[in-house]
Amino acid sequence: MNVIRVIFHVSDADKWPVALANVQNLLHAASDASSDVHLLANSGAVAFLNQASNQEQLQRMHNLTELGARFLVCANSLKGHGISHDKVPEWMTIVPVGVLTLIDRQSQGFAYIKP
Repeated sequence: MNVIRVIFHVSDADKWPVALANVQNLLHAASDASSDVHLLANSGAVAFLNQASNQEQLQRMHNLTELGARFLVCANSLKGHGISHDKVPEWMTIVPVGVLTLIDRQSQGFAYIKP
């Protein structure tokens, strides 16, 4: 059985639609494979957490977690954008430093994709 290990890096808010479509397509195409699919948001990509208009996007993200995707959010980026940790849904994981998480996942054999 194939094992898919990938981390998608989203640093720009306008890249979310492409990233979410990529993840959804991957999870559906690889439904018979074991997968470890992570999405890391840092820099401007965390801004959606401050926007009430993004409920549809948050629901889409949550639906992807039910298919096995994991969402990671950089604490430094949250702080830089003035976003409190209580704005982060419980199904997202806050990581201290996003770039270190990227380095860690790649050293564990994760493929790196930046939509």
